[in-house]
Amino acid sequence: MLIRVANESDVDEIAAVHASALRNVCGQVYDAHLIDAWLAGKTRESYLRALSEHPMFVALCEERVIGFSRLDATTGEISAVYVRSDCLRRGVGGRLLQTLEDVALQRGLTRLSLRATLNAISFYTASGFVLDELSSFSVGTGASLPCARMHKPLNGGAKGG
Repeated sequence: MLIRVANESDVDEIAAVHASALRNVCGQVYDAHLIDAWLAGKTRESYLRALSEHPMFVALCEERVIGFSRLDATTGEISAVYVRSDCLRRGVGGRLLQTLEDVALQRGLTRLSLRATLNAISFYTASGFVLDELSSFSVGTGASLPCARMHKPLNGGAKGG
C-alpha cells in the first residue's frame, strides 16, 4: 500500500471510495435517507474544490484508490478518513490517519479535532482520540447526521490548533 498526496486525476476514485464507505459502512448505523442526503451534495466539482483547499491523501493498492483522508493543516480539523468497504481492517485507515498526524506535527500543531460518524468512534478512540461530546452536522437540505466531536493532543507541536 502506498500513501501519497491526492491529485485531480484521483477525484473519481475518491468519490467512489466515499460512496462505498458511506453506503456500506456508515449505512450500518445511519438510515438510507441520511446517506442519500449526504451523497447528494457530493459532485466532482465539490471534490475538486476540497482537494484545492486542504491537503488530501490517497491510499493506493495496485494503483487503485482504496482510501482517502483530508486535513485542514491550519486548524488541525480532520474532515475525512474513508476506506473502501471491501478494504476494511487492513490498516488503511490507520495509515491515512497517521499521515494526517505527521502533517499536523510538521506544521507545528498541538491538537487534531474531528467529527466522527458513530460507527467510527472506536477507530478514533483506539488511535488516541478523546470523545468531547455527541453532536450533529448538516448533510443536506434539513438533514442532520448524529456524530461525535473528538480531539487528540499531539506531542511535539509548537502552536495550538
